[in-house]
Amino acid sequence: MKKKYILISLAVLLVSPVLAYLIYLGCQNRQDPLWLELDKMVKSDDYFYIREKPAEIDSLFEAMQKDPEYHKYDGYELISDPFPLTMEYRKFISSVEFIHKNKRAIVLGVTGSGRTTMIDRVSKFIAVIPEHIMSLSCVPQLEVEYHKQYIGSIDNGKFYKGALLNFLEKAKIDSLHNYVLIIDDIDMIYPSTFFGAAMWSELENPNYDNIIPGYGKEVEFPDNFYMLSTTKIGGGSVIKLNDEHFRRLSPSGVLQVYPDSLEFMMYLRETFVDSTPAFKQEHFKKLLYTFIKINHYIEDNWGTGTVLGQWSTIRKSVKPEQYDEFVEKFRQHVVSMNFGATVDEKAIRKIVYSATHDGIMLNSNFFAQAYYFVYDAGIFSEASVAVGFLLLSSITGWILYVRRKKLIRSYVLKVYHISGEYTEEKITFNEAVGRIQDVKQEIDGLALNKKINYTESLFIYNLIQDRLSIISKTEETESMYNRMFDSFMEDEIISQGEYQKLLTFIEKSRGKISESYYRQLIERIEKLKPA
Repeated sequence: MKKKYILISLAVLLVSPVLAYLIYLGCQNRQDPLWLELDKMVKSDDYFYIREKPAEIDSLFEAMQKDPEYHKYDGYELISDPFPLTMEYRKFISSVEFIHKNKRAIVLGVTGSGRTTMIDRVSKFIAVIPEHIMSLSCVPQLEVEYHKQYIGSIDNGKFYKGALLNFLEKAKIDSLHNYVLIIDDIDMIYPSTFFGAAMWSELENPNYDNIIPGYGKEVEFPDNFYMLSTTKIGGGSVIKLNDEHFRRLSPSGVLQVYPDSLEFMMYLRETFVDSTPAFKQEHFKKLLYTFIKINHYIEDNWGTGTVLGQWSTIRKSVKPEQYDEFVEKFRQHVVSMNFGATVDEKAIRKIVYSATHDGIMLNSNFFAQAYYFVYDAGIFSEASVAVGFLLLSSITGWILYVRRKKLIRSYVLKVYHISGEYTEEKITFNEAVGRIQDVKQEIDGLALNKKINYTESLFIYNLIQDRLSIISKTEETESMYNRMFDSFMEDEIISQGEYQKLLTFIEKSRGKISESYYRQLIERIEKLKPA
């Protein structure tokens, strides 16, 4: 008997440090993977300011201008007026090429995304001189007046041409030079009313003889004429653009402009980091992290149209002493975009905590996560009883637990192994579910035969349920991704817009799937990224 107590005491002495270390690990909060990714981002040189690539800018500019006399203009100088354009080189080039190829395009953008500035600079780059650019900022309920002003009107039986018809005639005669029409906030008016029946038909059927009554000649959009329409993503629109509008105004797809963390980083680096000694690297990274995380939070709760772009009023609050104001700008934006909306202060505090504590996520330790899991699952009471029973049993029956731990561990490893095989695509969805269900039946048998107790079986049941949920969500995500991919690949080409849709879908699914599978999808889609 004495020997038995000695062995027990030795076992306690040996186990106690291990148990203490495990408790210590269980209390440690994790670091957000995004924080580590930002380290790579801020140190990367894999991006270029437009001004650093003058040769490519000039080459593109000269390729777009038919008139050799226009080659005397400096493409970079055109897009630097009235202030230098802080835009990543590849983004500008791809936007210009898309517009140049398609002639007609709708540019979608959220508040502060740089949509208007980009259109302004692209228009200057294409048309060169101001006289070749016509701009219309739409105001609700004025489409009839716009029609009279830009298309034409009949007075005392005589037709008077509007500004747009004169602009088109000038473009047709002057085929050597480019002409650009900008219709800003086209979602504020009814496009069909603005253009009129004949021009609206011309946009869809350019080969037909579309004639405006009283005009006396066929309506025609010459090849050197560009039409750029802008609209916001989100609320505030008078009309909701549908397929009919996109088919006429942007037949080859839309150009979408979302909050750009790379551009925000470039702005911070150029404006503060490289010129202001007090603007430390830590604050630089803190702002960038906050910008990304709060926008993700806003998008998850209120949709893509409510996020805040890098060129919004948040730029006014990027100084170290104004960090609280920087965060407040996002809160104010949500309230203004969604009347009566309430921002979850706990969610914001978690983001701020991580941003100010080297990316450490609040309440991300094992014990906190276990608590939230049980609470969210609605089994808090049951779990509390189970935990109490487990503690009581550990005092009186720890020897039985030691004898059973190998058995329990084997089933836990089996469930994780099945889940891992599915994630690695070694087995199918049905095979994974079937094998996990087989494990559950075995656990049921062990519980009925009292070879494992209630607490042990409950633990494995919860694990099984969690793995089945992850597998099901992964299968659903895979199926949806494949359907989108197959649809996009009907023309055997992944466009920039289609790539962005796939990327957006994956980012929205991130919280539903495992991190390893998320990275698999990211690696898969990066191989499809258009040049």
